[in-house]
Order: sequence, then C-alpha cells, then structure tokens
Amino acid sequence: MQDRAAPPAAERFARIGQPGHGRAPRGAGAPERCHHGHVPIDAGSLHYAVGPAIAVVVVCLLGLLLRWVFGSGRSSAAARVRPDAAPPDYGLLRPVALLPGRPEANALRAVLSDAGIRSTANVRRDGRVEVLVFPDDADRARRLGGV
Repeated sequence: MQDRAAPPAAERFARIGQPGHGRAPRGAGAPERCHHGHVPIDAGSLHYAVGPAIAVVVVCLLGLLLRWVFGSGRSSAAARVRPDAAPPDYGLLRPVALLPGRPEANALRAVLSDAGIRSTANVRRDGRVEVLVFPDDADRARRLGGV
C-alpha cells in the first residue's frame, strides 16, 4: 500500500468554499455529510418573524386555557354586588358601631379590649368601618361605645 501524504495546510484552506468541499465523495453508496435544503416554512422575506409569532400565539393560547381552567366559574356580571343585595353575613359576629374611619374604630376596639370584649373591624365598600363583636357581648359593647 502506498501512503498518501496529506496536502499542505495552504491547499486545504484554499479549497474552503469551493463546490464539493466538506462532502463525502459520491458513488458506491457514500452518504452525503451535509445537505442544504429548503426552509421548512416558506414565509417569504418575513421568515425571521415566523418563530416569534408562533411563540406569541402559543403563549396566548396557554393563557386562555389557564384562565378557563382556573377561573372562578362566575361571569363578571355575576361577581358584581347588586345595590338591593342583602346585608353581609358575619357569622357569629354582630355589628355594634359604624364609624367614619379606621382610627375611630381602633379607638373603640381599645376601649372594648380594656373591658375584656373581643372585637374586630370591617371596612365596608363605602369606606366606613364597622366594629363587630360576639352576640353575648353586643349589648355591653354598645353601652361602652356610646352607641
């Protein structure tokens, strides 16, 4: 067998960019090493925008899907409170005072706390504050609060 010497580096680099460079020789079933085909999506001159556009559409669809899956099940019209709606239900608590703001409510709650009465405050939609106590303490809280 005869050893062929590799061509000098200058010859190897001179062939870069010429047709056939980087391919296996054709014939006898030798596969091509690189194949430069067509772009899979033919979008004309806007081919660079196709990928980001698909990504935006997918994110929007996922957002709609998540909103549908984790939504409240109520429409926005059903979520609105009607003006003729019944007063709110506080469970065991009873309102004893309706005050114009949070500082006044906190002052009344401090007086009730000194008397041993547990209380809480609730801010209504109109901005006024209700002071709530348990039913057993409601009469005494009204007397202490001057209401």
